[in-house]
Amino acid sequence: MSEWKKVKIGDFLNRKRIPIQLEADKEYKLITIKLYHKGVFLRCNKIGSEIHSNMYKVSKGDFILSGIDARNGAFGIVPDSLDGAIVTNDFWYFDIDESIIKKEFFLWLTSTPVFLDACQKSSMGETQRIRLQKEAFFNYQINCPSIEYQDDFLARIKPIIEKIKTIQSETEKQIEYAKLLRQNILQEAIEGKLTANWRKQNPVQKGNPDYDAEALFEKIQKGEVRSKLRADALVANTPSLQPASQFSATPSAGSNAARNARSKSLAPITDEEKPFDIPVGWKWVRLDFLSTNILYGVSESAKEAGKYKLLRITDIQNNSVNWDTVPYTDFNETKVNQYLLHKGDLLFARTGGTVGKSYLVEDCPSNTIYASYLIRVRLTKSINSYFIKSFFESPFYWRQITDSLVGTGQPNCNGQKLANLVLPLPPLKEQEEIVNKVETLRTKVTTLENQIQDRKSLSDKLIFGIIKEVFEEKEA
Repeated sequence: MSEWKKVKIGDFLNRKRIPIQLEADKEYKLITIKLYHKGVFLRCNKIGSEIHSNMYKVSKGDFILSGIDARNGAFGIVPDSLDGAIVTNDFWYFDIDESIIKKEFFLWLTSTPVFLDACQKSSMGETQRIRLQKEAFFNYQINCPSIEYQDDFLARIKPIIEKIKTIQSETEKQIEYAKLLRQNILQEAIEGKLTANWRKQNPVQKGNPDYDAEALFEKIQKGEVRSKLRADALVANTPSLQPASQFSATPSAGSNAARNARSKSLAPITDEEKPFDIPVGWKWVRLDFLSTNILYGVSESAKEAGKYKLLRITDIQNNSVNWDTVPYTDFNETKVNQYLLHKGDLLFARTGGTVGKSYLVEDCPSNTIYASYLIRVRLTKSINSYFIKSFFESPFYWRQITDSLVGTGQPNCNGQKLANLVLPLPPLKEQEEIVNKVETLRTKVTTLENQIQDRKSLSDKLIFGIIKEVFEEKEA
């Protein structure tokens, strides 16, 4: 069709640079661009004396992209509220030559896979330094209708695309609803709502740990031997932490002295720490009372060969570990036993972007130890570890973790904070029932999520197919 021709992006996009001389006592707006076509927003306000880079002024209506993250959909239009805002040289912003492409047509184009493909194919570099390359980007060619044809093209294509986008928007909402549904299941699990009918058929039996959490708690305190490692467990590999008195060695388990020491070691649970009511027969406890030790991992380097497997945070993905790819290390034979992982151990990421993430060890090589950015919680055998894992994924758990984060730079949560977590303890038989209920409901949600993802893939293929046909085949 004669209305179409190939044009380079550099033919119609002219990069602007308007340097600004910062005034020390003046406040400026700084811009951020969200990934995946989420738009341009205010990042923060700063006075000139706090800014130590060369800055450039943008205007409302400018098309702007991130040179680092354009490949991830970080581009958009500067809104009216950010007129006069400033950016670093990592942000590219442009004038549009409307003798080649109308602004409305170009803005629509940036919402399609065509422009994203241009950004992705023009971004190069090493893994941690991939960014948009000027020559590749400006020389990237697209098929573009003539000026006279662009308005007519938009009039015909936009209704189709809008219908598909409506489907995509609904799909995204369904994905979010499914996530919320998962969270609601876990929250209702630890509040006892999933097992309300079960309790009607299985009333509290005082003194029976299977049907009375108070009796279960007493059994744990009398029958479980607390590890002598407690004194140094929370400071191993973490010099900045000092031993907490509550984790010092306690008298022999089962004695009155032991029980008294345990009860005095942690602060009583206040009403403010109990955000919801729990059923009769349950008990509020701190995590420390349900564990035999809480221990930091080892500071060892990963190797291709060695005597022991070294499990790291990065090896844990979506509650799963590919043990074939877990590296090895060597370790002091006299100390290794205390760091070996066993079925039922719960691992906790204590720092960085994954802080709070947990992993329940269901099976692992017998020679596996764990790295220093992980904390292991070894649970008492009288507790259902799958129930505790459900708690570690619940909104109530995440609120406590968020509140306990320390550090102004990289967030971290230490072993003392972990030991002080508050959780509701059901009787043992009800823990088992909760785990079964959660697993059944999660399976149903997974089926629903798979159906949603299938619909999303179909709509993505549909819109990409339409755009591909328009821009790659309209050349004749």
